[in-house]
Amino acid sequence: MLLACSGHWAMQNPPPHESEWQAIEDAQARAHAALLAFNKYYSRCEEMLSKVYRDASEVEALGPIMQGFDDYFNSIADKLALDLANGESKNQLKSVARHLVRFSTWQSLSQENLSEEEIAEIGLKWLMRLVG
Repeated sequence: MLLACSGHWAMQNPPPHESEWQAIEDAQARAHAALLAFNKYYSRCEEMLSKVYRDASEVEALGPIMQGFDDYFNSIADKLALDLANGESKNQLKSVARHLVRFSTWQSLSQENLSEEEIAEIGLKWLMRLVG
């Protein structure tokens, strides 16, 4: 039942997909568009995601579902980091990019009354600072 309901919800609320920004040629603009897409997704889905992430450690069946979400989000973050990376900053960029696409990061920053755009700008500035 849980799998059916979560699958239905996910189809009604699909997470950001690379097709939304992959045609953007400039890596910095592409990263900004991706971060903004995640922020909009989290804004739209905050009520459900806050409950699901809260309950994931208590409801065994949620673990694999949320791990799948996290793995997908991390793979996107890794691609964004590699697009921006110079040789020395790759590992740091991946770590920061993964942090920036997490629901908990968005939630924390949105509680500071920052807009989706402001959160994306902060994230991009952080990444670009690492690039040098």
